[in-house]
Amino acid sequence: MPSSPTYSTRLTASQVGSYMVRVSNAATGLSVDSRQAIVEIGPVPTIVSRDKPEDIELNGSSAAGAPGFAALAELSGLPPFISVSLGIPGSQTVNNVNSTADIDCFTIGTASRWLGVQVTSDPAASGCVLRVDTSGSAVMTELAAYRFIYLSCLQDVTCMHTNIMSCDTNSAGGGYSLIQFPPALGGRYLMFADGLLGAQGIINFNWQLGIPPVLDPSKSNCTLVFPAGTNVTLMSGITNASPAPSYQWYLYGAPLSNETNSTLSFSPIQSHNAGCYSVVASNLFGIVTNQCCVIVDPPELRCRAAFDDYPASTEISAALLPGSILQATLDLTPKITWDNVVTNTTTNCYFLYAAPMFDTNGVALPPRFYRTLKP
Repeated sequence: MPSSPTYSTRLTASQVGSYMVRVSNAATGLSVDSRQAIVEIGPVPTIVSRDKPEDIELNGSSAAGAPGFAALAELSGLPPFISVSLGIPGSQTVNNVNSTADIDCFTIGTASRWLGVQVTSDPAASGCVLRVDTSGSAVMTELAAYRFIYLSCLQDVTCMHTNIMSCDTNSAGGGYSLIQFPPALGGRYLMFADGLLGAQGIINFNWQLGIPPVLDPSKSNCTLVFPAGTNVTLMSGITNASPAPSYQWYLYGAPLSNETNSTLSFSPIQSHNAGCYSVVASNLFGIVTNQCCVIVDPPELRCRAAFDDYPASTEISAALLPGSILQATLDLTPKITWDNVVTNTTTNCYFLYAAPMFDTNGVALPPRFYRTLKP
């Protein structure tokens, strides 16, 4: 430690840790140490992480119903819980050097830090998910979350395991820990982070409360029939997500270039636009897919020579309504006689009919012409 006061106007992660001041008398050889000061980077200046609460002297109050967190804060200097609001990310940079105990999860460590968070009671956060990770940490980590009931619960293995919400051992992509769980509105939780296999150094607690995308069929117009030549906008039907989700539209499973909005527009729609569309909406907290069957009147028949199959066939595909009839003829010379081939029975974006191109002797069959008849 320097012999004179030191001030930092811009705290960096390398300066996070525990500090103390030792005052010595050179003449007598006597010295005295100050109380430990914990320096961290976080949203609330008065809140820092701690060793596990069971290592704190509880002044004899250890039974169920022991003093709550606020009362204990007055007795032992423990910090209150950090408030977590919907859609507002937060983080706390801590240092587990010289910390003690392990978090009793999957892998025993030696240097845990804990941090308390309290989820908002706002009804707008109903259905939310709390995500916590250690991305950006200098060491590999283990991370766990426990429902806070009372402090003595954390001295009881059975009680701890009953109230564990989630646990992860450095399994997230990128080499960090990640947990997600649906919290109770107004609920209080203790987040524990430990260096994996005894590692010590800078650990980041990162948290965010969000809502995964939700599909509301009443706000989607995906399965519809449109006359060719009209302007059409398909609506995804995705609501309530926080943060706002990203979107990607697909046609028969292939991504549509630059179609990344909550709607998909055609100005105007044409017969060749018919088909099976889908939209995927995702954010940090979840992913949802909506399938859309778009039928255009009149329909377009698509023809494909399938030589990769045996026997070779002509495949006719389309997006059709129930009752639509596929008809065929060998001659387009008036008067044309159309034969019914097959009747489509459902709203079908995957209608497929295969006709052989050769007879059993390998002789090519005469060409056919196809059309659909409205139901």
